[in-house]
Amino acid sequence: MSYPICRDLQQQDRIFEGVLCRAATTVKLSISRDPQLAAAEIVSGTYFSTLGVGPFLGRVIGTGDGQTPGASPVVVLSYDFWKTQLAGAPDAVGRTVLINQHPMTVVGVAAPGFRGVDVGEVPAVWIPASVAGQAVPGFTKLLDRRTPWMQILGRLAPTVTLAQARAGLQPWFKAMLEEDTRRAVFPVVTVEQRKTFWPQRSS
Repeated sequence: MSYPICRDLQQQDRIFEGVLCRAATTVKLSISRDPQLAAAEIVSGTYFSTLGVGPFLGRVIGTGDGQTPGASPVVVLSYDFWKTQLAGAPDAVGRTVLINQHPMTVVGVAAPGFRGVDVGEVPAVWIPASVAGQAVPGFTKLLDRRTPWMQILGRLAPTVTLAQARAGLQPWFKAMLEEDTRRAVFPVVTVEQRKTFWPQRSS
């Protein structure tokens, strides 16, 4: 889904204990030497808190990061990358790395044993969504509601069942679809296509 939809869902705090969004990518990562290809995740500021993952050193990406496009040029290194590529350097936090030739500051090293959410793919680095344009060269659709590029994961509130969540999200979902139909960029469609996109409310 899109990043704006992820941010909408983060406001549904009566249903979710936490909502994160993330996108896997590959970046050119430089640390005092020639760039190397590295697995990365572009993440919302709620990523680590929703997963219950803290830092080993420094801090992780938080809700203060990634609110404004281009802001928060920071990264969090994986514990494995820190150990193998930086020899476990105690002064890693504060160093500058290059992501696709863009300087970013290391603010932390993730907890040992945390290897992202994809089985078999261990990120070297986590990057806030706000600098997605640097992590994915040429990407300019961060705030476009109609550009699906991120996976969204939600943790239900302890007292909410899956059925209750589905029912509780319907008012938001229908309001979002209705708002979309009023946007200038909404395509010209037939009545039947509109009904498929936006199911009518039951009487």
